[in-house]
Amino acid sequence: MMLPSKTGPCQTAEERYALPVKVDASGCVWSGGSELACPLDLPLGKRGFLLFEPQHAVLLLGPWGPDPRSNLMLSARVSHAGPKGLLHLWMGAGLPELVLERRPEAQSMLSGRTGQKVWLAVSSQALAFSL
Repeated sequence: MMLPSKTGPCQTAEERYALPVKVDASGCVWSGGSELACPLDLPLGKRGFLLFEPQHAVLLLGPWGPDPRSNLMLSARVSHAGPKGLLHLWMGAGLPELVLERRPEAQSMLSGRTGQKVWLAVSSQALAFSL
């Protein structure tokens, strides 16, 4: 499976990830054309970024497990596995690539093959919103 090339500068596994979002007048949060179930109350009618440090993203094989009322759940596809256990994730059309360090507990469950669908859970405590 071929995935589009990254559309913006890629962050490193140590840098904060900035997910561009739009909050509509009814409070729905949108990113990359998809509605997100966001655990934060964000200002209505604003555009900004949900920020988090990659080490706070928990890699999952499915959208189950963590409570979506207290975790931001994101889907992604593996664009490639890099050196030193780094995973480069395609977050969607027009969104910046996310780089995660693959933790030892995820080694056995995740093949890291190009195109593999994965989910991420980010605790609301690890999220920040910036205009």
